[in-house]
Amino acid sequence: MPSRGASVLRDYIVLSSATIASQGLTFAAIAYLARVLGVAAFGDVALAQAIVLYFKLLSDLGLEMLGTKQVAADRGAARFTVGRFLAWRSVHAAAAMALLLGLLAIVPGTTRLEWLLALYALSLVPTAWLLEWAHVGLEQMAPVAASRLLSAAVNAALVFAVVRSSREIAAVPIAFTAGLAASAIMLLVLFGRRHRWPVLSARADWWRGAVGQALPMGLAFITIQVYYSFGTVFLGFMEDSRAVGLYAAPQKVVLFLAGLAALFGTALYPRMVTLWHEGARPGFERLMAGAVRTTVLAAIPIAVGGALLARPLVVALFGEAYVEGIPAFQLMIWSIVTIFGNAPFAYALLATGRQKQYLAAVVGGAAVNVACNLLLIPRLHLAGAALATLCSEVVVFVLIYRSARAVT
Repeated sequence: MPSRGASVLRDYIVLSSATIASQGLTFAAIAYLARVLGVAAFGDVALAQAIVLYFKLLSDLGLEMLGTKQVAADRGAARFTVGRFLAWRSVHAAAAMALLLGLLAIVPGTTRLEWLLALYALSLVPTAWLLEWAHVGLEQMAPVAASRLLSAAVNAALVFAVVRSSREIAAVPIAFTAGLAASAIMLLVLFGRRHRWPVLSARADWWRGAVGQALPMGLAFITIQVYYSFGTVFLGFMEDSRAVGLYAAPQKVVLFLAGLAALFGTALYPRMVTLWHEGARPGFERLMAGAVRTTVLAAIPIAVGGALLARPLVVALFGEAYVEGIPAFQLMIWSIVTIFGNAPFAYALLATGRQKQYLAAVVGGAAVNVACNLLLIPRLHLAGAALATLCSEVVVFVLIYRSARAVT
C-alpha cells in the first residue's frame, strides 16, 4: 500500500498533468482570441468572465468545499451527500442566474458587454452539476483530470472552429458553457456507475445547517475573487475595455500558475481531513512540512524566470499588441511566491474547521486590494492594479500563516 505522502504526490501528478494539458488548450484558445478579437473586445470578454464569476461564487456559497469535506469524512454515504448538495446547488444557480439576468434587464440600452454577461450566465447551470468536488473527496483524481481535459478540448475546438473576428464574439461564452456541460455530464455518469446515482434531496433544515457551515468559506472565496478581479473591473470602470485587455491577457499566465498551487492544495485537502479526523497529528505535521518545502522551492524560480522573460512570453502568447501590459506582468508574477507558499497553510485551516480564520485573512487581503486599487490605478494605471494584487497577496499570506501555526 502506498504511503500517504506518495498518494498525495500521485494525486497531484495526475491532476497537475491534466491541468497543464487542459490549460495548454485553454491558453491556445486565449492567445487565439486575443489576436483575432483585438484588445478591446478581448477586454470585454475578460470583464464579463470576472463579473459572472462573482455570481458563480454567490451561487455556491462554499457548498463545494463543504461537500468535499463531508464526502471525504463519510464515503459510504456519498450518493446521499452528493444528492443533497446537487439539489441545493441547482437552486442557488437558478437564483444567481435570475438575479444577473434581472439586473441586465433593468439596465437601459444594450452593449456588447451586457450580451456577453447574459450568455456567460448560462454557464451557471452546468457549473452547479459539476461533480469535481465529490470525486476529489473520494480521492478519485483521474475522473477530475479527464473532465478538465474534456472541458478545455470542447471549449478550444469550438473557439477555433467558429471565432474568426470580433463579429463572432458571442461564440466565446457559448463554447465555455458547452465545455462545462460536457464535463458535468461525464463526471455525473462516472459517479453514478461507481456509487449509484445521487439521491436528490432539498430539505430546508439540512440547507440551513449546511449553509451555516459553508458560508465562511463561501464568503472567503467571494472575497478572494475581489483581490483577483477587482483591478480588472475597476480598470474597466476607470479607463476602457482596451486597458482591461492589456491587463487581463498577461494576468492569465499568473492565474494559470496560481491554479497549480490550488491543485496541490486540492490534492492535499482530503488527506488532511482524514489525518485530522483520525487524530494523527504527527502525520498531519509531516505532510504540511513537506508541502511547504515543495511549494516554496517551486515558486521562487517561477517568479524570477517570469520577471526576466516577461516580454518574449507575453509577445509569444498574445502578440505585440499587448506589450503595454508587460510592466504589470513583471510586478504581478511575484505574487506567485506568496500564492504557492500560502496554499498548504490555507488548506490546513479549512481541513481543521478553521473557516472563520481563513475568512478573516482573505477579508483583510481584499480590503487592502480595494484600497490599493482605488489609490494606485488612477495614478499608475495597469501597474497600479498589479501592485494592488501583490500587496493583498502578501497580507493574506501573513494572516493565514499566523492562524495556521496553531495547527502545525
